[in-house]
Amino acid sequence: MPVPSELNYEMWLGPASEVPYTEKRVHDVKQTNLRPNWMCLNTYAQGMISNWRAHYFDMVQWANRSEDSGPVEVEGQGEFPNALWDTMINFEVRYRCANGLEMTCEQTPTSTPAITYFGSDGWIKVDKYPGVMTSSNAALVTHEPEKGEEDFSKILWDKNDFIASIREGRPSLTPIEVGHRDITISQIGLIACQTQEKLTWDPAQEMFKNSNEPTPCLPHPSLVGSGPTYSGEKKRRLENRKMNRRELLWTGFASAACSVGNRQIFTSGTKPVIRLGIASYSFHKIDVTHVIDFMHQLKCPYLNVKDVHLPIEPHSDVPHLAQQYRDHGIQLTDAGAIYFKVDSDEDVRPKFEYLKAAGLKSFVGAPTHAVLPRVERFVKEHDIRMGLHNHGPQDVEWPLPTTFKK
Repeated sequence: MPVPSELNYEMWLGPASEVPYTEKRVHDVKQTNLRPNWMCLNTYAQGMISNWRAHYFDMVQWANRSEDSGPVEVEGQGEFPNALWDTMINFEVRYRCANGLEMTCEQTPTSTPAITYFGSDGWIKVDKYPGVMTSSNAALVTHEPEKGEEDFSKILWDKNDFIASIREGRPSLTPIEVGHRDITISQIGLIACQTQEKLTWDPAQEMFKNSNEPTPCLPHPSLVGSGPTYSGEKKRRLENRKMNRRELLWTGFASAACSVGNRQIFTSGTKPVIRLGIASYSFHKIDVTHVIDFMHQLKCPYLNVKDVHLPIEPHSDVPHLAQQYRDHGIQLTDAGAIYFKVDSDEDVRPKFEYLKAAGLKSFVGAPTHAVLPRVERFVKEHDIRMGLHNHGPQDVEWPLPTTFKK
């Protein structure tokens, strides 16, 4: 089946196995109001039980006031088709919480989206969404909250609330920690069905206590490097991603704060302080006034400034322009990326004079291998540190963060 021209299928697959394209694996690129087909494949998703986690498990957690925790026991059964669409179908999963609350998630070929709450005074059922509410006691449906009681009538829909929370600088209805707990409920339910065990779950440690298997569910093999083999460009891109934590931290520190000279950056026994900053290139189509305004909105005072926001020429204007940022409470941590493609003092010197005029003691540089020795000499002469700029695997000079160690 040909890949639609609108779809970059290799990018869509990412690190997953290379498999033939079929619309049943992806989705109809012209259809946007139906669930995507990839949701039915274990390689990419977990099927409908994870869908109900997004629509109903969070409502159970909310009602149970357990959004920062989860069940302590789970068991269930489900069918696993031996087909392209292989996620679990026709299942029943039963959970028990530490406070005694019991929850059952059930799906059959004829079931419809709904949630039912059972309590001491009867039950309330909400069918589908936005929801039609019925109850064993009609008075519960028409009940108007009294003063002092919880009132959810003015709460926005989840997507509207998310946008409003960003604008108002407040937590959303479903912060990421809550979303994590919700998806965990669906995942441990799926694992219980896969292992056919009654599992005891520790929501504090987020571990199973009694599973006969130490790790009852592992990532898909193709996502951890033990799956299929690759060739060509995709193999190179995937290999570029393979770094352990130590290498990742090392290259991160080196890229951000290394010196091509012999200057010591961190002394023995000290811990480096890592601060989040903004690269002004992110705003390369925005003028300086709006960059400053955005920095204030982001509440981030640290800026790596690109020459589009602090021009190299004329040098006489650089101190004044740099001070403009500082007067607004913004600390210029460094500049760049600054490119060095010509191996001559006449090309390199003005760029270091620019850094000195801006009052900067470090910058991000992108020299060619041929120019690097000359740049190193200027680094030592001006006592200005340089971090090598890595522009990704397509970079001819520095394709990997580890290249500069060679």
